[in-house]
Amino acid sequence: MQAVKTVLKDTGITIEKRLDEALDELLARMAGPSQQQPSAEILVRLLTCSNDVRDMAGLVDRHLLTETATFLSDVLDAMVFEGRRIDASEALVFATALRFARLDAQRGITLAPYSELLGQLKDLTNHLLSRPITA
Repeated sequence: MQAVKTVLKDTGITIEKRLDEALDELLARMAGPSQQQPSAEILVRLLTCSNDVRDMAGLVDRHLLTETATFLSDVLDAMVFEGRRIDASEALVFATALRFARLDAQRGITLAPYSELLGQLKDLTNHLLSRPITA
């Protein structure tokens, strides 16, 4: 039984390390030049990083980070596959929310304290997804 506990603990540490690496890459790429839309290649990489953050955060019960990355993934998916655009100020909201969610040390608890933040991210996501596509 102790061996199983050790393997699970080591797996959790590995996931946490990979999560931090994916989040670092995502935030670094989001901090790049913001006056123009990222290339298709960069958008795909951002989407991959955001999906990785979402999935790994879920595995280690970092629910606020999971939810925040989910909203970002929805927007990035629409950018990659539908040609939607996002303003620099809107991208900054997601980057700031990810940084805040990263600091959340409460694991596996209710997201009720963050309902206002998550509601605002949902509203922003819905706004971006419903905005007309411009060339």
